[in-house]
Amino acid sequence: MRYSITSEFVMSLRSDHTTSASKIATLDQGKAAKGDELWVAVQTTGTAKAGDKWLHVKEMDGKPANGWMAIIHLGTVYSALIDSGVINPPPTPTDSIKRIVKAVITYETDSGAILTKEVFPE
Repeated sequence: MRYSITSEFVMSLRSDHTTSASKIATLDQGKAAKGDELWVAVQTTGTAKAGDKWLHVKEMDGKPANGWMAIIHLGTVYSALIDSGVINPPPTPTDSIKRIVKAVITYETDSGAILTKEVFPE
């Protein structure tokens, strides 16, 4: 997954990216969590400060999870966020390609026309 944290405090996993959402679970201090999406507050409201960050957690302490955890809330940093830069890597194929039977190519000509051509290998 793209994002990971190691909790600096006991942290709550919630059903949404706000402290008013129901608590699903807790992550003990020093434990790891991983997530796939980062939510950032763009403006200050009654429950968030602009720049607050919440992680959509998919794994906590090596176990499946599904909820939101505050990384920065009301300007207080609760955990360092590590961004691996990997965005949903493609699955590893289980079958190998034996041969290409047909390829379809779509291209644009100099005049702007979009053409499609089927290519059959020899």
